[in-house]
Amino acid sequence: MDVLTYLCQYVRSPLAGDTAALTLEAAGDIPLPPSNPSTPGPRTDQERNIPSPAPEPTVTIIDREAKSFSFLIRPESFLEIPQQDVPAPFREEQPEQISRKGLLEALHDGHHRAAAFIAGELLKACNDTDHETIFRLLYVRLACLQIVGLHAQAAQESKCMQDVTLAFFRDRGRHLMPWELRVLVVRLQAIGFKDWRRGIMSYYELAREARFEGWRAPVSDRQMWTVRLRDLGLRVANVLIETKDLQGAIQHLKTLSTDREDVGVTKTRMALLYLRCGDVDTAKRCFDLNDEHSRFLHPLCTMAEGDFTTAANLWTAVKSNIDEATDEAAVVDQAIAICKLYDGQVHEVRRHAQPKLTNADSYRHERSWKVLCSHMVLYAD
Repeated sequence: MDVLTYLCQYVRSPLAGDTAALTLEAAGDIPLPPSNPSTPGPRTDQERNIPSPAPEPTVTIIDREAKSFSFLIRPESFLEIPQQDVPAPFREEQPEQISRKGLLEALHDGHHRAAAFIAGELLKACNDTDHETIFRLLYVRLACLQIVGLHAQAAQESKCMQDVTLAFFRDRGRHLMPWELRVLVVRLQAIGFKDWRRGIMSYYELAREARFEGWRAPVSDRQMWTVRLRDLGLRVANVLIETKDLQGAIQHLKTLSTDREDVGVTKTRMALLYLRCGDVDTAKRCFDLNDEHSRFLHPLCTMAEGDFTTAANLWTAVKSNIDEATDEAAVVDQAIAICKLYDGQVHEVRRHAQPKLTNADSYRHERSWKVLCSHMVLYAD
C-alpha cells in the first residue's frame, strides 16, 4: 500500500483525533511507510523559538502607609466655647468639672456644652492616624455645638475638613467618614462659606453615592440606603426654602416618594416643609390624623389657616394626652399661648406661659418662650 492510501485510511479511522499509536492499532496489519531519514520530524519548543513559561512571581505584601489626619486635630481649629452665647440651662456646671465623668456620661446626662468641650480636648490629644476616633469625636463636637445654639461656631470649625468628597477621604472605594458626619458637614460648610449652591450640590453627590451603594448592597442593607436617600431629598427641599426658593422647594417635594416603611416620619417632615412653603392644603394631605407622628400637624395647619380658636382647642386636646412633666407639654403650652394671643385673649396668655417662665429646666422651654415673645412683638405691631 502506498503512502496516499495509508493517509486516506488514517483520515477515515474512527479514532482520528486521538494519538497516532491508537490510529495505527486500528489500521491492523497495514504496513508503515518506509522511514525517510531526510523527512523532518516534529520540532521541539526550543526549535520553534517558543519561550518557556515564566516562573510564578513572588508576591510581597507591603503595608499601606496610614493616612495622616493631623489637619483635623490642630488645636487652633477648636474655638473656645463662650459662656454668654450659651443658654442658661447649659451654663449650670463648668465643663472642666464634668469632664471627670467622661464623654459618654456627659452626653447621657444632657450636658451638651460639656460634651463639646470634652470632645475638643480629646481631639487635641488624638492619634492623627486613628481616623475612626477622630471622626466620631468630630461628630460629637459639631452636633453638641448646634444643640447649644452655637451654629456659627460649628460652621467655622467645620471648615477645617475642606472638601469631604475628595479621594483622600476614601480607601479602596469606601468613604472613611461616617455618613451622619458627612451629612452634617455639608450643611455646616454651606453656612460657614455662605454658599447654599455648594450645599445642594453636595447633597446630590451624596444621593448619587447612596443610589450606588444601595444597588450593590445586600438585601438586608438596601432599606437603610433607601431611607438615607429620602432623607437627602428632604434636606435639599429645606435648603431651597432657606434660600427663599419656595416654588422650587414645592416642585422638588412633589418628586419625592413616600410609599415606604417609614412613611409616617417621612410624611410628617414633608408636611412641615409644605407648611414652611405656605402650601397648607398639600400639607394636610401628607399626614393621617390617626398617626402618632402627626398629632401636632393638625393644630399647626389650623394655625396656618388663621383659625386660632379651633387651633387652641386642638392643642388643648393634644395636651390632655401628654404628661405634664415632659418637654412636649411645655411646647404645647406655648402653642396655646400663641393661639390665645392672636385670638385676642391676652389675659389667657399669662396663664399658659407664666408657669414655664420660672421653670427653665430645658433648652426647649427657653426657645419656646423666645418664639412666643417674637409673636407678641408681631401682635403689638
